[in-house]
Amino acid sequence: MADMAAIVLVFLLLQSLWQPIAKSVLIGQLIFFIPNSFFAWRTFRDMGASRIKQVARGFYLAETTKFALTVGLFAYSFMMLKPINVTCLFTGYAGLLFIHQCVAFFIVGRRSEQI
Repeated sequence: MADMAAIVLVFLLLQSLWQPIAKSVLIGQLIFFIPNSFFAWRTFRDMGASRIKQVARGFYLAETTKFALTVGLFAYSFMMLKPINVTCLFTGYAGLLFIHQCVAFFIVGRRSEQI
C-alpha cells in the first residue's frame, strides 16, 4: 500500500514539474512494483503449516520469477521505450526500493517491541 502511495505521489509531483522525467521515474517504480507484487501474491497464497512443502517451493518459484520479471522489464524499457532517462529510471527504482525497505523495517520494528 505504501508502495502504491509513493508511486502516485511522486508521479503527480514530477508530472507537474518535469513531464519527460516523470515518465522515466514512473517506469523505474513500476519495474520495482510489478515483480514484487507478483512475489508477494505467489509467496503468501499457500500459507499454512500443513503445506510447508508447497510454501517452500512457491517461495523459490516466486523469487525466480521476480528476478526474471525485473530483468525482462529493464530490458524492455531500454529497448522499446524511447526517449527514456536512464538515471531517472534507476532513481525511481532505487527510491521505491528504499521506501519499501523503510516500511518493512518499521513494521518489523513495531512487532519486535510488542513481543
